[in-house]
Amino acid sequence: MSFDIVPFEDTRREEVIRLVDRVFPSQGLVERLSMRVFQTRWDWLLKLGGIRDGRFWLATTNDAVIGTVGLYSTPKDAASALWLGWFCVSPEARGQKVGQALIDFAVGRASAEKRQFLRLYTSTDPNEAAAQSMYERNGFGLVGESRPLLWRFAGSPVKLLFRERRLSAPA
Repeated sequence: MSFDIVPFEDTRREEVIRLVDRVFPSQGLVERLSMRVFQTRWDWLLKLGGIRDGRFWLATTNDAVIGTVGLYSTPKDAASALWLGWFCVSPEARGQKVGQALIDFAVGRASAEKRQFLRLYTSTDPNEAAAQSMYERNGFGLVGESRPLLWRFAGSPVKLLFRERRLSAPA
């Protein structure tokens, strides 16, 4: 499959939202808001959720969005790490190297910015099992896990997983 990785454009926002909502039907509030307010007058809401310097890219083919990947920083670790976010691939494009290309792209960007780490969070949701394998193959080791209080109250057995990949030696 031939595809391009291009910067996010507002004209694609609705298509991106449909893709992300389809891939992640159980998103939390910050995740659900992020695509909807990114680069709008409501962008300041992302800062309340700890997201700084957010930017993302789209994998496109035949004028369709088939995947997304993004990078952002948090106030706590902005100098040393970037977070991988907004990563997803449409079910129809899975197994066609789109996800790997998006991960490689994000790792290259984070490395070019001289960050020590690229971090991400994911979950034990069975729908994310293939992504877990991809993260492991790409050197994102498990560094923590938690069960958010809201999820416990809802009776969900799903846990948040925190992963990290070292990009460079400390300065």
